[in-house]
Amino acid sequence: MAISKIKKNYISRAGFTLVELVVVLGGLSALTAVTVPGILNQIKLSKIESTKALMNGYAADCLGKYRTSENPAETFVNKAEPEFDKDQLENLGYTIDGTSKKCTSFGIKPINDNETFSYGMKFEVRGGKVTKIGTPKGSPPPAGAFRSCKNWAGKNCGMTPEQEADLAKERERQKRKDECDNNYYAWRQKAYLANSNLPGTGLSWNSKDEKCNVTWWAYGGKIGPNKIWYEAEVEKAIGEKCYQWTVDRRNESKLTDEKKYPKGETDSNCKGQYYWFTLDQSFTKKSEWESQVLIDAKNICEKDIMDYQKKKFTGDTDIKPSIGPLPCGTTQWFCEGKVEPNQSAWEAGKCGQEKKKREEAAEEARRKAEEAKKKKGVKLPDKEIPKVIPGRIPGRQIRCKTPMPSLCNSPKWRRLIPDCKCWFPNG
Repeated sequence: MAISKIKKNYISRAGFTLVELVVVLGGLSALTAVTVPGILNQIKLSKIESTKALMNGYAADCLGKYRTSENPAETFVNKAEPEFDKDQLENLGYTIDGTSKKCTSFGIKPINDNETFSYGMKFEVRGGKVTKIGTPKGSPPPAGAFRSCKNWAGKNCGMTPEQEADLAKERERQKRKDECDNNYYAWRQKAYLANSNLPGTGLSWNSKDEKCNVTWWAYGGKIGPNKIWYEAEVEKAIGEKCYQWTVDRRNESKLTDEKKYPKGETDSNCKGQYYWFTLDQSFTKKSEWESQVLIDAKNICEKDIMDYQKKKFTGDTDIKPSIGPLPCGTTQWFCEGKVEPNQSAWEAGKCGQEKKKREEAAEEARRKAEEAKKKKGVKLPDKEIPKVIPGRIPGRQIRCKTPMPSLCNSPKWRRLIPDCKCWFPNG
């Protein structure tokens, strides 16, 4: 075989050179460095999208519970929970964020705290609306994660301090509304009773000024908007003349005398119906009257105390009226308007110590004055001179007349002039 042919066959069976291998491996490494992180992020994004779908389902579930609740403030707020699957969330790399697992506020966070691509998700159901919140990681967060977060929470992704403050105000407003709605619901249940008599005691939410100040009236199982409606309903029920008597009697602002009227007060036009009157209301049941009397007494007592506080009163006083819960009818001690727990605390405090010092100073001054009167040659002031003094002759008296003789200023003449004893009893 020719040598040239052998060389040709050898070359055709030879592999890659070392340089070629290095170039290929370098290209593969560069390609891996570019494509692998992107692929991993796509996997993460896929999990995040699945998590967002779960959260949307939870939010829809909570919103449905809110809208089907007769009294959301009582049965929904901070009580209802979405039907979430903890294992399913963990498979997607998420877990519940602390105790935030109620429909009012439901939040999740990445299991791995060092993971910056994933982000926290939260939704709040308030007043029949859903608010979504996203909490991205990193500064700045990865672009793909931030876009996903924006798609989930919109402007509430990575909230500014101003946004957080606005959200806190909205939460507080909704809290006040929920409390108002809950109280109104309880009042409405009482108002629907056949014998209801709740004049001007129902309060519902006012969406204009965002306060619980819309007043409602109830009588005989019905609810009305004002006093005119209420009085018309009462008049229908008890008769015009009897009703007018109750109005006139209420205007007297006088409490029913329980001893004088053990069954209550009535009028010939009221067909045997008895009434119990407080200062501005009337009741057909004594138990309701007694409850209102205690409430009125407590309010008057508190006002009495507030008046003393405003006047910066110092000392002790009886709190009026004498009936009602404490502190009604008790003696309260004030120090410059501040209520002290008891007399001992008042005496040990600033005002008690100041009074004690004043009394001690007055007693010391009185003692010194008494001692001065006993000293020889000490003159009595005109207002303290007696009307008469014994004369030198037994049985004879000297009438003390002002002004004092000028000679009485001299000890020598003082001994000779009897009238000087009026001003100088000790000589």
